Amino acid sequence: MSRLGWCLGLLLVGGIAALHGESGVSVASARSFTLPPATPVRIRLDVGTLTVTGSARPDVAVRIVRHAPDADAVRTLEEHVAVTTDGLEVTVVPRGRTHDATLTATVVVELPSAQPVADLQLFEGPLRLAGLNGPVRATVTRGSIEASSLGGSVWLETVMGDISVHHGSRPLDAPLRLRTFNGDINLSLPSLLPNARILALALNGTVTSTLPLTTRTIVGPRFSEATFGSGTPVVNLEVVNGHIRITGPTP
Repeated sequence: MSRLGWCLGLLLVGGIAALHGESGVSVASARSFTLPPATPVRIRLDVGTLTVTGSARPDVAVRIVRHAPDADAVRTLEEHVAVTTDGLEVTVVPRGRTHDATLTATVVVELPSAQPVADLQLFEGPLRLAGLNGPVRATVTRGSIEASSLGGSVWLETVMGDISVHHGSRPLDAPLRLRTFNGDINLSLPSLLPNARILALALNGTVTSTLPLTTRTIVGPRFSEATFGSGTPVVNLEVVNGHIRITGPTP
């Protein structure tokens, strides 16, 4: 038993079901964990859709649906959900770790809003985040990232895809870093922004903002910045090929 095992309650809230259809086979599973508040969550998904949401719920619920052309193929898409000394680990990857677009999964994780999300890794597909107050770090290779109502420190990165973050009415009080190599960044900031430092860099693209930013062009790249109040927290936005659009309170 892990060192966290003595303080963790594990409830199996759903079994495993196989559904057969013309488009292939889907296998579903569901689990629920009670974790100490500081226990980090780590998720790795190869191809599929990953959704992580925070709320007032006291436990962590993990729902996974694996999809494949047939029953033999779906068994090669392996899932692993367990609590270790490093926290809660959720992994859905093909056997042998080879990328296969015919083997996909839909992963939905619901957790207490303050639970730290230490590492999300998705090779291909969309990532959706909402209602998280703790720190979040996520990396996508091919796919978009959509996030709303995040309250802790945030680091989101995708190699090929757009990043859209809607901050809503929550105050900006923690660092925010967004990076995409091929795609756009769309950031909607709170209506009140007393303190912040905005740094936006587009190597091959443009930066537009409703906020009063100072923009410099250095032989192609666009660098825009602004300081409000104390200059913290820092909002860092970077694109290589794409555009940055910032919506915030107008002066």
